[in-house]
Amino acid sequence: MTKRQKITAAARELFGVQSYEKTTIEEIARAVPMSKATLYTEFNNKEEILLEICCNHIDEMNTRLGAIVEATEADCLNTLKEMLLKLVEGIYGVTVSIRSPEALMFQSARLQVLLIDRTKKMPEIIRNLFEKAKSKGEIDKQADTSAITSVVLSALTSYLPPYPRHFTNPSRPTLGSLKEDLSLLLDLLCEGLRHHHV
Repeated sequence: MTKRQKITAAARELFGVQSYEKTTIEEIARAVPMSKATLYTEFNNKEEILLEICCNHIDEMNTRLGAIVEATEADCLNTLKEMLLKLVEGIYGVTVSIRSPEALMFQSARLQVLLIDRTKKMPEIIRNLFEKAKSKGEIDKQADTSAITSVVLSALTSYLPPYPRHFTNPSRPTLGSLKEDLSLLLDLLCEGLRHHHV
């Protein structure tokens, strides 16, 4: 592992346990272990470390989802369902705590602004899948893929940290219940798109 990777790994663990706000640069340096001066040769501040953790996660997700879309030759809507279920499962897996950096990405408006260049790639990936579905005759040729993508992403936010759809039970839902509910929603969406096409 490079120095940067060691720093981000240590910081990620500390952020998840005691939160980003309560973690100090000194604690991160101690956890690596390295001197604070050495840490500062890699990062100027704690926020830069958080951003790198988030950027790495987003890049990994975008690469994985982009490869799925690229490899899809048929049944694009089924691919969409599988892809989004894997996305939610992957995010659930890394956000073991609502304080983890990956969970903060969905809660902090400031982080969302700072990460906009990276996060805007995901809508493009999903829209490309809908464009493929159009070209293969799976959905209406006149369908507004940008609008459909926007609706899908809006619905998806309920299945991402801090899981706002569970307002009656603010604790973290189980992965099983999350996937079951999302699967039903995606079935309804895909069926609606197919039906509208017929």
